[in-house]
Amino acid sequence: MVSAISVIPGDAHYLALTFLITVFMQLSFFVVAYGFEFDLVTDFAGSTNFIILAVLTLILGGSYDSAVGLGVTIIFCVSRLWLALFLLGRVLIRGKDNRFDEVRNQFWVFLGFWVYQIFWVFVVSLPVIWINSSAAPLGSQLGAAEIIAFVLMALGTVLEVWADVTKYLFRADKANSGLACSWGPWYWSRHPNYFGEIIISLGAFIAGIPIFQTDPAGFATVLGPIYTIAVLLFLSGLPTGEGAAQARYYRDPEKGELYTKYRFRTSPVIPVPPQLYELLPRVVRQVFCCEFPMYEYVPEANAEGNGADKESAGGGRV
Repeated sequence: MVSAISVIPGDAHYLALTFLITVFMQLSFFVVAYGFEFDLVTDFAGSTNFIILAVLTLILGGSYDSAVGLGVTIIFCVSRLWLALFLLGRVLIRGKDNRFDEVRNQFWVFLGFWVYQIFWVFVVSLPVIWINSSAAPLGSQLGAAEIIAFVLMALGTVLEVWADVTKYLFRADKANSGLACSWGPWYWSRHPNYFGEIIISLGAFIAGIPIFQTDPAGFATVLGPIYTIAVLLFLSGLPTGEGAAQARYYRDPEKGELYTKYRFRTSPVIPVPPQLYELLPRVVRQVFCCEFPMYEYVPEANAEGNGADKESAGGGRV
């Protein structure tokens, strides 16, 4: 293995370096976005930041002669490149990102989003950074952990692309206005793209387990998948995509009835056959399928349209 290149003394795993790069990159884009009220750079800045950190640490750590480092970096970068291009293309078509309609001119509130994005990029990248910066000789042989990791990351990437394209085509058809997408992977999950994000992050961590066994501090990078799961399940993912946001499906009573049936038969995140999911007891859905009460839409408690057309901050998707 090629020797790792030291940039900051004592920063063996490039944590300080990658954090500083992330802070600089995101704050630079914030200046552009706030100063020019320019939405096109928000999600693109986050997604490309992932790629920069992964490729840079691969080169500096000399992991490009390692099947593990190279494999994890390639799959990770492909998934982030898709996210960057897809979200950029979508905002170009829409002309703006309506998540920021009420905060675009509020300096501190808008800055808060970019601070969130700093930690999103850095923490989720931790397993990849650690793998690429590891001084341990990795060789070219792949063990069970690495193979499982590659399969998870590849499946997650395919699922994300499939889900994004399917929903984009569904929404492009005006006949589907006011309806929830139930095509392709959306037939099995109400948020298959989020499930793809989760297994990509889990896969990156699993790929590093053989390295972490000789460098136990690396197990702390489990914060990457934990952070991904927490954001998507409890913060800017499902809570903003469901709950009050579901009001848009009930504006038309007939379409609302269709959505109620779809929601009852479809798992929120983990893909499950609808025929099986509708038979599961409520407690089983909550414990094993993440069907939490916070995702429910209660008409009496939510004014129609509250949050209905907003995008979630976790990757700009709903």
